[in-house]
Amino acid sequence: MLEPIFYVDGAYVPLSEAKISVCDLGLMRSFAIYEMVRTYNRIPFRLEDHLLRLQSALAFFDIPQNIDEIGSIIDNLIEKNPEKELSFRIFVTAGINEEANFYAKDPVLIIQSIAIEPLPKQYYDDGVYVITTLQKRIFPEYKTTSYLAAALALKEASMKGAKDAIYLSERGEMLELTRSNLFIVKNGALWTAKEGILYGITRKVVIEIAQSLGIEVHEEALLLSDIKNWDEVFHSSSVKELIPIVQIDDILIKDGKVGKITKLLQEAFHKKTYLAAKETATV
Repeated sequence: MLEPIFYVDGAYVPLSEAKISVCDLGLMRSFAIYEMVRTYNRIPFRLEDHLLRLQSALAFFDIPQNIDEIGSIIDNLIEKNPEKELSFRIFVTAGINEEANFYAKDPVLIIQSIAIEPLPKQYYDDGVYVITTLQKRIFPEYKTTSYLAAALALKEASMKGAKDAIYLSERGEMLELTRSNLFIVKNGALWTAKEGILYGITRKVVIEIAQSLGIEVHEEALLLSDIKNWDEVFHSSSVKELIPIVQIDDILIKDGKVGKITKLLQEAFHKKTYLAAKETATV
């Protein structure tokens, strides 16, 4: 297998040569923004949406990085990496600062090229078991490299034999998972949290699909106390796509089987993503 080619601060380099300074604020202070884009049929999916979210985070944290060339850099990385499907992890660090203060002067742009390996089919067909956690994300609306809460939550999940964890607020609201958004189905309608979450691009696509299918969508608080009234649950992300959840903590969701609306949305999502890639390729 060929060594993947990354982009690091102006150069295309193989993974073995990809390096940053030990004085980079992304390392010393976790002062860095992160974004992830994937391909379908080797075409980046919803790249503009991802870059808009990246730009918003850069502005919020006052990191002066121009992102105009990222699209062409990703195109070059697709040519240099022959794997069928790729994900691109985009990092913008605050740059080198030997005094380790929080002033972002010369940001460093890094784009990793990662071959997408399919998850077990069983996850999609039979669903997964997850737990709830009281760990807290900071600045959940922005994608940063601060993943300590996720690391602790996933450790909790692993110790209980679960695949992931749902962040639970002090008010008993179920927010999102460590790297994906949460959806529930109740009385034929789709529900997802409105606040305290990352507004995922796949989340946005799922909402669009549901509305196009005539499924009512609500963006409101998801209370743990209401869980026994939920008919179906799934989570969504760019790489995972839509994975059903059939058990949360010690509670089975209905009969513990994947629901029909989840299956409908899974199928519609696959059609939409690959159709979008096909249409982009023919433009």
